[in-house]
Amino acid sequence: MSDYSEVRKVFKDIKPEMARQQLASLTLTTPHRWFPRARDKKAKKTEMNRPYL
Repeated sequence: MSDYSEVRKVFKDIKPEMARQQLASLTLTTPHRWFPRARDKKAKKTEMNRPYL
């Protein structure tokens, strides 16, 4: 748990865009991996018509 708190301290005062760029460079991934997907937030959360399926 101490590692997590250290990471939070490092990225606490950084703007989200800069944090994503730094995470991408640290993990050698594209910045897109660190962007939240807006379509998941906008998706309707409705119940199924037929819950037995």
